[in-house]
Amino acid sequence: MVFQFTISTILIIGTLVVFKQLNFFRNANMGLDKENVVVIANSNRLGTGEESFRQTISQLPGVSNVSIASSIPTGNLFGDSYTPDQNGEQQVARDINLSSFIVDYDFIPTLKIQVLKGRNFSRDFSDSGSVILNEEAAKQIGWKDPIGKRLQYPGGNNEWYTVIAVVKDFNVQSLQTPMTPFALFHASSRSYDMGTSFW
Repeated sequence: MVFQFTISTILIIGTLVVFKQLNFFRNANMGLDKENVVVIANSNRLGTGEESFRQTISQLPGVSNVSIASSIPTGNLFGDSYTPDQNGEQQVARDINLSSFIVDYDFIPTLKIQVLKGRNFSRDFSDSGSVILNEEAAKQIGWKDPIGKRLQYPGGNNEWYTVIAVVKDFNVQSLQTPMTPFALFHASSRSYDMGTSFW
């Protein structure tokens, strides 16, 4: 009797723990809107027809936004080391490892990611040399005001990228993974090539 009671108690506790975990994952604020989002993978196989396909989808009834990106949250991440401009500030990190996506103008509004400072990529500007950081990246770099500051990418051709915005942290990995320093580069930057996915 005691053994059966003990086993029953353990099973009940285990069930409650699993239920709480599932409830947490279901209701956690990921910093982006994942509801009613359809992903079409490997759209890069369309080649030069990719943009035309995006425009066709955007005209369908019920479609509010369409975006092309090199990956998706919880998908593959590209990571590399970058060098922040010291710019006379003493508490700035010498280098930082950033995970990143290459995205178009519509990525941020499509997923309803909150811009805390600065602006989104825009057709009114030439954003090939622009970068958008998440809060964690800005915090780890240590700039007092990140907008207008620059990052160098030694892994490419030593390109410099100017920070045009800081967005609210959003989960690009599992909720079990700590928030990672993250950057968004515009598709015109050609800083690296990983293929794309449709949103």
